[in-house]
Amino acid sequence: MTIFSKVFGLQGAAVFASMVAYLTAQFIDVKIFHFWKRLTKREKIFGSQ
Repeated sequence: MTIFSKVFGLQGAAVFASMVAYLTAQFIDVKIFHFWKRLTKREKIFGSQ
């Protein structure tokens, strides 16, 4: 096993794990946003009212 493969061997797994973490965070963010929107019964949550 070369040094190159030791250093970059897990790159694919790291990219995949990063994408899973990002998509999970985005999904949770959208769920929380819609929860607060329903709870407050507002058309706009942020910005001018």
